[in-house]
Amino acid sequence: MKIVYIANAGSVHFIRWYEYFINRGHQVYLISSSPAILEYKIDIKGLKTFYLPDYKTHNRKLNFVINTIRLPIILNKIKKIIKQINPDILHAHQVYAEGFWAALTGFHPLIITPMGADVDTLAYQYYIYRKISKFVLKKADLVTQDSLTGKTHCINFGMKSPFELIQNGVDTKHFKCEKNNFIREKLGIAESDPVVFYARGFVELYNADKIIEAIPIILKTLPNCKFIFSRHASDVAEDLKAQELIKRMGLEKSVFFTGFIHHKEMPLYFQSADFYISVPKIDNSPCSVYEAMASGVPVILSKLPWTEYAMRDRENTYMLENITSENIAEAVINLYKNKTLRDKIIKNALATIEEKFSYQKNMKRMEELMLGLIRKS
Repeated sequence: MKIVYIANAGSVHFIRWYEYFINRGHQVYLISSSPAILEYKIDIKGLKTFYLPDYKTHNRKLNFVINTIRLPIILNKIKKIIKQINPDILHAHQVYAEGFWAALTGFHPLIITPMGADVDTLAYQYYIYRKISKFVLKKADLVTQDSLTGKTHCINFGMKSPFELIQNGVDTKHFKCEKNNFIREKLGIAESDPVVFYARGFVELYNADKIIEAIPIILKTLPNCKFIFSRHASDVAEDLKAQELIKRMGLEKSVFFTGFIHHKEMPLYFQSADFYISVPKIDNSPCSVYEAMASGVPVILSKLPWTEYAMRDRENTYMLENITSENIAEAVINLYKNKTLRDKIIKNALATIEEKFSYQKNMKRMEELMLGLIRKS
């Protein structure tokens, strides 16, 4: 197959898609408006990338205006690239702007994979996003997403094509259930100290303030507990605010800020941790949760609609309905004290990952779907 993706070149989630299909012998091309982080570009051998001029700012509304003005230029360039390649499949990750550009080309078969807040939040909040979502989803020959709640949103915005639940998945060759003290030794954390790992960023959405407020409560019962905090690549300002808050609370000896962690190093952090926390207000099938589960780390999780698919409270995760600092602290302490429950959660989590979130199984299914679309066309 010749596959053309229109997606964010720097997203680690998409990179694994490209790598799978390249390793399977397919010709893979990427059109992106976001220059990739350098090490990611080096890692993807066999991927031919075409970059569109990047004029993004931190203001979502300004980005929309700029991209709208540039639309004829962008579309003309994309059409030329597609004509040059003559692909078998066009696959866009995200409804706007990538899916919108793909739909406007008129190329088929077209696969659309909504991501993040596009149909879950923005299409409900803004009229123009709603109209774009309806246009894009009606043009798709296949819609895939990693959450069944996403299917409901897509139906609400006019999806008529077949839908397939395809997880980004966890590469269990990379994320393994084994202990490794490399990060503990690097940070000076004793092997006996309980470690809580957090890697969801510090913007308001993720309830990081509640996690930080839980630290003094946890330390009253577990005085040797340590907390490792990482951030998203773009969260520098929020990271600095969190560090200042930790200093004001006098918790510097218990909290370690790592900055942005390259995805290839993430297994080392999970393998050094005893617990992982992910308690955002809104979410949609987060890969870091599955990576923690595959690494044998019990996850403290906020109970949200997406969790209904495979997450079970006190079975394969420890779930919280009401996110408060007291509840987060209680979860950490209860899990630490109850080894039987910890072992049960770890065992069931590993089985859940193998059954539903295997990277290899999900990518194989995606390959079958693509070949089916080509046969039909």
